[in-house]
Amino acid sequence: MNLLLTLLGVLGLVAVTLLGIVGSGLLAAKRMAEMNEPPSKPDPTGRKTKS
Repeated sequence: MNLLLTLLGVLGLVAVTLLGIVGSGLLAAKRMAEMNEPPSKPDPTGRKTKS
C-alpha cells in the first residue's frame, strides 16, 4: 500500500511538472505570435467589432 501511494505521488509530481512545461511553452508561443502581428488599426467608422 505504501509503495502504491509513493508511486501515485511521483506520478502526480511528474504530471504537474509536464503541465507546467506545456503551459509555459504555450504562453511563450502566444507572446511570440503577438509580437509578430502588426499593431491593429482602429476602426475608422468608430464601431466596435466583436466576434
